[in-house]
Amino acid sequence: MRQEVQMQIQPSSRRFPGDIGYVMIPTLWADDMGEQVSGALTDLVASGPMHGLIVDLRANRGGWREVLSEVLSHFTRGEVGVFYSRNEIHPLLIPAPTGPDLRRAPVPLIVLIDGDTASYAELMAAILKQESGAKLIGTHTAGNTETIYAHT
Repeated sequence: MRQEVQMQIQPSSRRFPGDIGYVMIPTLWADDMGEQVSGALTDLVASGPMHGLIVDLRANRGGWREVLSEVLSHFTRGEVGVFYSRNEIHPLLIPAPTGPDLRRAPVPLIVLIDGDTASYAELMAAILKQESGAKLIGTHTAGNTETIYAHT
């Protein structure tokens, strides 16, 4: 029987011994990834105090700017960077989150990266380091941080 193939890319999250939270974000290309990450963070926070949080961006090849902003909103606010094009300046503004506010969480933030972490996932790691004091652990990232704007 022919039918539409439906698949959803999801983050994974869990608690490690010692109350260390973990969330793996596989991509920023899924339109609902920001909502899903918010749900995962909400569940981690609701299950009790954490002594640390690990954000796993390994093999994350980037994605949509809106998804980047949604995920970052749990950790920072306001203007966190600027993109330049030939004709315009595009600030990266982070709004208030729809889920937990972890900006003042007194827990260490660790971001896992590797050679397959690229594009907006690289920016996420850098912004979390700069704005939230995250420690980056892993290998050099892909070095692919351009952004693409459609022109008609």
